[in-house]
Amino acid sequence: MYEDTNAAHQLTSLLRLLARGRHEWIILPGDVAVAVSYVERNDPTALQVMAELARKASVRDAWGGVEHRVRKVTITKEHLADDLSDLEQPAYLVVENELSDGAFLRSVCHVFAGDDVLGALDAHHVELVHSGGANQMPKFAEARASRFRRTVRVALFLDSDRYLPGQETKSHRLAKEAAELGVRTHVLSLREIENYVPNRVLSSLRPRGKFSALVDAVKQLTPEQRGHLDMKYGFGHTGDGKAQAPHPKHEGLYDDLSPRVRDVLRTGFGRDLVRELEEMAENRALTVRDFGGEDSGTAQELRALLAMLREII
Repeated sequence: MYEDTNAAHQLTSLLRLLARGRHEWIILPGDVAVAVSYVERNDPTALQVMAELARKASVRDAWGGVEHRVRKVTITKEHLADDLSDLEQPAYLVVENELSDGAFLRSVCHVFAGDDVLGALDAHHVELVHSGGANQMPKFAEARASRFRRTVRVALFLDSDRYLPGQETKSHRLAKEAAELGVRTHVLSLREIENYVPNRVLSSLRPRGKFSALVDAVKQLTPEQRGHLDMKYGFGHTGDGKAQAPHPKHEGLYDDLSPRVRDVLRTGFGRDLVRELEEMAENRALTVRDFGGEDSGTAQELRALLAMLREII
């Protein structure tokens, strides 16, 4: 490929893309000299940078030397134009709400060593696609997927909207539709992003007098009960805004709660939980321990979410 003069412009563009750190470069040690010779002939101003980059890339093992799990794309001259087109584009993450989902993802990056993903978000190397609601997400995912020629770099992220642990919901059906298009998908295990907000954040909410009883009530829930409570609205929001008891779809999940706790949980924490989460995460006031510790299911799920984003970035 380095000797193909017809590919010189595209190859130079690709190498400059790698030099800017947009993607990981894996090169066989025996090809370093050829690559450096090519840059010397065609792009001498970038020679020093590219030579150093090629040498560093060559010492990595094809998989084990890459710090994070990534998707490997083998580039040949036959597919160079298509691969360059795909790699020049940003990756796309389709979400229900750009503001709240974006704040949640940035929070996860701060806590779970996702500085590389956070940098990609800030640099718009991955762009959030606001779908305006779950029903439209597969269509938005399909539209973005159609922009790629060979390697689809699109993912979909959505709440599960579960009332019960392990429940299959509309969200899982929508994710399956998107996955059939080659789109990566992640459906949250818990009900919504607000269910991942740690108690440390809840306890920081002000005015304390407004939230203290609610925080104490939430602390008495089992992990399953906490994970499927409507944290924004409590039991008082079930569509018509009038019902005060747990929704029938919970099927007895909250039957063992005392009347006092059930009464407190008629209301929720409101719509600003994720904003508070992001502020504390950005200020490094949260650790993995606040999310259950390294071995918890929550920690494993959130690390898997970051791994999915690294695959498309």
